[in-house]
Amino acid sequence: MADREDDDIKVNDKRRFRMDADGEVMGSGEKGEGAGDGLDDRDTSTYEPLHGSGGIGEERDKIGFIDLINSLAGTALIQLGAVADPQTNVIKKDVNAAGQTIDILELLKDKTTGNLTNEESMMLDNVLFDLRMRYVLVNEGKK
Repeated sequence: MADREDDDIKVNDKRRFRMDADGEVMGSGEKGEGAGDGLDDRDTSTYEPLHGSGGIGEERDKIGFIDLINSLAGTALIQLGAVADPQTNVIKKDVNAAGQTIDILELLKDKTTGNLTNEESMMLDNVLFDLRMRYVLVNEGKK
């Protein structure tokens, strides 16, 4: 394949805000890391974080660690064929994807060790145990 000048890739960042190292939105005129990159001059007065299922500015409850675990566990149950997909109401197994979801939960357990409440730690342990057992049963059924 011949190199051509018109194959250059250009990326235009159209975000109207910038995050600092702590994940906070930096407003217009604030200087920080990356100063002089053109983002400091942008108008951020209309920026609102997404807080609702319907759009910008709607309030909703914040998602906690247990909510994340429940979401991943629900996804794994769908992938294991234990429950129907809520969007299609069809039971369809994807054992490889279920294994990956369980691996993600195990990764979260490893990376959060010592940083969880007793409730969060017990919840994660129980979910992992249940999903691992279901995974083994599904794999035994394939043989």
